[in-house]
Amino acid sequence: MDPEIEVILRSVAEGQARTEKLVHGLVTSTGARLNCEDVTSPQVRLEETVAHLSQTVDEFIKSGDVAGRRLEESLDGLIRALARKHSSGESSG
Repeated sequence: MDPEIEVILRSVAEGQARTEKLVHGLVTSTGARLNCEDVTSPQVRLEETVAHLSQTVDEFIKSGDVAGRRLEESLDGLIRALARKHSSGESSG
């Protein structure tokens, strides 16, 4: 391994070990208890909210597609009816 990379990796590992030791000391000295649920619960709620938002947007897009197709079909029908009326010589009004 490149000696420079080894020095950098060793420095990162030592820094991580110091950080863990400091956090452990802080938790111990304050008598605090880390609760994983306190950290993961907001993340789970955020993921659920994003999933719900994604589903809502997907449904909105699909309903817009359906409405667009219906409008297109209606316009096509109107154009055909007007074309038939015009080709048969009928005037409007």
